[in-house]
Amino acid sequence: MQMGIIDWFSKKKVITKGYFKLLDGYTPVYTSYSGGLYEMAQTRAVINTIATDCSKSIPELKKHNKEIEYMLQVRPNQFMSTSNFIERVVTCYLVDNNAFILPILDVFGRTIGLFPVAYSQVELLDVGGVPYVRYRFNNGETACIEYSKVGHLKRMLYKNDVFGTNNSAIHQTMELIHSQNESVQNALKSSGSVRFKAQLTQQMDEEDLKIERNAFSEINFSNENKQMMIFDSRYKDITQIESKAIFLDDKQQQMINQNIENYFGVSSKVIRHEFSSDYEWNSYYEGVIEPILIKLGEEITKMLYSSARIIAGNMVYFTANRLQYMSNESKLAFSTQMFDRGIIDGNTVSDVWNLPHYEGGEKRYIRKEYAEISKLEEESQKDKVQQVELVTGKDGGDDGTDGKTEE
Repeated sequence: MQMGIIDWFSKKKVITKGYFKLLDGYTPVYTSYSGGLYEMAQTRAVINTIATDCSKSIPELKKHNKEIEYMLQVRPNQFMSTSNFIERVVTCYLVDNNAFILPILDVFGRTIGLFPVAYSQVELLDVGGVPYVRYRFNNGETACIEYSKVGHLKRMLYKNDVFGTNNSAIHQTMELIHSQNESVQNALKSSGSVRFKAQLTQQMDEEDLKIERNAFSEINFSNENKQMMIFDSRYKDITQIESKAIFLDDKQQQMINQNIENYFGVSSKVIRHEFSSDYEWNSYYEGVIEPILIKLGEEITKMLYSSARIIAGNMVYFTANRLQYMSNESKLAFSTQMFDRGIIDGNTVSDVWNLPHYEGGEKRYIRKEYAEISKLEEESQKDKVQQVELVTGKDGGDDGTDGKTEE
């Protein structure tokens, strides 16, 4: 019997002793950045690119377990596929610099699913000397769970011992983007109205000025007047006011784009997936994708296995078999070099080329001319013996016989 996440949390009645004491002296409370990082088109494009590329990875187990493999590789929870789950975790991780994964437990307390949560505030509480995490969701509900049972990915870990620092460092760049967008929107709204300024040749008080302005607008801008504007000698210097959007120049726009790209560690080619070489992708993968997948594997491992089982070799890790980024030349070099050395099997080669697996594809092969470095001398002697046997016969006779003489 599976229970809902909130239902399971609501049964946790805890008596807190305040916030958990940390060495750095900061109050262990994390509040997500409210500046709308995910609401800007530029930053959302970067975040979505990284999250989508991460979602192509495959969770693997170092020691096979069919139930766990099904949960991780097919359906982590009833609402998400594996790719959806990874994408959600990575998106939360990049938007908030923190991502939390909660366990879905059955009535026996066994983990039967994983669920990433979005939140507005997280607090680390002291419950009898044990750290608990209390979530405050956007709908106002709260929930508590032991911190040890939670998967917690974090980055930019500096000010707080537990939580990653928020994204306020990029706030100024976000304000520039917001200001430019506001300027364009206001100019579009104002462009639909006709506005003029004029100077009167005679002195009037404020009330008379209002009456004169309304009369001028009624005569010249009413629905009845569709052809020309008419005014007398009381007005002069009548000019139309035009609304113009304020755009940043090329250097300023380039600075904003570079700030965003540098902050997330990607380039414009990555965002548009315009890799000109495998080296560009490798740099992006090793610098951005791989560190996230390593953290994700570490946290899920902690959630699914006890310390004893981890010491025994159980581990969750993410592979990049689905990341079909290489050119055909690189795929060929990778396939031949890795297959000849027994590092990968035939089915893995098929995965690289998007081909189906075949019978016996799980076998590994290695070229026979390879030898261990420590056994080079031994292998060299074997080769000499084999050469002699091929030339002279089994026992080294030079007449092509087995070396025996007839009596």
